[in-house]
Amino acid sequence: MRAYGSSGCPEVQVEVQVLVPVKELDRAKSRLDVTEEARRELALGFVLDTIATVLRCAAVGEVVVGTRDAYVAARVADLGARVVVPPAPGDLNGDIAWALGRLAPGRPTAVLVSDLPAMSVADLDEALARARRRGIPRRVADLDGTGTTLLTAPDHRIEPRFGSGSAARHRAAGMEPLGDDLAGLRCDVDDMQSLRQAVRLGVGPHTAAVLSSTAPDLLRDDSVVGASTGTTGR
Repeated sequence: MRAYGSSGCPEVQVEVQVLVPVKELDRAKSRLDVTEEARRELALGFVLDTIATVLRCAAVGEVVVGTRDAYVAARVADLGARVVVPPAPGDLNGDIAWALGRLAPGRPTAVLVSDLPAMSVADLDEALARARRRGIPRRVADLDGTGTTLLTAPDHRIEPRFGSGSAARHRAAGMEPLGDDLAGLRCDVDDMQSLRQAVRLGVGPHTAAVLSSTAPDLLRDDSVVGASTGTTGR
């Protein structure tokens, strides 16, 4: 991680702080048609690939993970993320709002979902660079156009409106669209169809390792290129 202005993006001088909210593994990815053990392992794999990619972004200065799951907290801390634990109980948007209050004021900020195993470093760096150039709150929609994978703002004052149909709510809040061409950043994984999309784009090593033992047919599909190694510019 280094300041935007240090290489390739001279117009950006301040590193972005990225908040990644993570649900407890026991409650995550219930729509995946796999065994309970595989579901938990895949959910963790998505998180670890997402965090590892963010940590390698030139634009990012700090990665903060908000989670109540102690095992997730330990694993992402090992990668280099800072962990904050929202008070219980709480809903997703309340947890995000609480965690945003633990970030540095006045710094460029992003909120990123934790299930982006096909996201590349280039995807996120490009999105953050574009957001910085406009200097206004922006949003990235998921591949079906109804959800949201990324919110950005010039400071930590982001109003999260995640949940079903969040793209429309964030649009109504005045957040401008960003990154329609960045497929890896838009490919959040909630079900088997979106998992196959992610595999076709090329998932990261943690997700690929889980799939190799739980769903090897997905990785052997002739339509999948680079999935087992995550060869998407990571």
